[in-house]
Amino acid sequence: MIIQSLKSTFVAIVLTIGTILASAPAAYAATPVPSTPLAEEERQLAELQQAGEQRYQAIQRMEQYLRVHSDGTFYLTVQRGAHIGVEETLFQELQQGMEAVNDLIRSGKFHISEVQTQTPQSAVIINSGRLTDSSIDSCSGRTDYELFWWGVRIFLNSCATQQLLSGASICFIIPIPGNFISCGLLLTWMGGAIPRIAVASTSGTDVWIDVNLAFGITDVQPQ
Repeated sequence: MIIQSLKSTFVAIVLTIGTILASAPAAYAATPVPSTPLAEEERQLAELQQAGEQRYQAIQRMEQYLRVHSDGTFYLTVQRGAHIGVEETLFQELQQGMEAVNDLIRSGKFHISEVQTQTPQSAVIINSGRLTDSSIDSCSGRTDYELFWWGVRIFLNSCATQQLLSGASICFIIPIPGNFISCGLLLTWMGGAIPRIAVASTSGTDVWIDVNLAFGITDVQPQ
């Protein structure tokens, strides 16, 4: 009787231990490994750069079909993004940005000679006449803007970027003419883009900001 009782107790102990061991791996597997702040910043920057690369490729393809009317306005010789391998939403966005630029050309707010028809992927200086603060040794990059057929690219050096992230008004950081984009509208667009600007300048670097005059800020990248 005693032996039978001991056997039953032993079996119960073995079963309990087995249950604990079997459930332990599942418990460990269900616990997610927390990501470090650095890993999260790198992931966000990689996503930002991937989206920027997709947009750049679309711009490059559309520029192959970009033409100029006799009145100095732009048009495309292709009607749909699918015809040239560009996602349709992105194609329409860039096309509407082009139409907004055309409206400004027609109204005389800037001339076709001021507008670039080829978009660089890096912060290449195209028109250096408006450079500001780029000679300050402690600030990397340049503070400037360039006009393109799809909109405006704003360049902020590292100091100007940090000023913006600290709450300074973009209208005081860079003198963009209000005749083609109002300060109030630009402030609204910049406010919505601050998280992306912070990601692009994770290491305190300079950035560029693409502004589609029909849609707002469409891309932010490190210079």
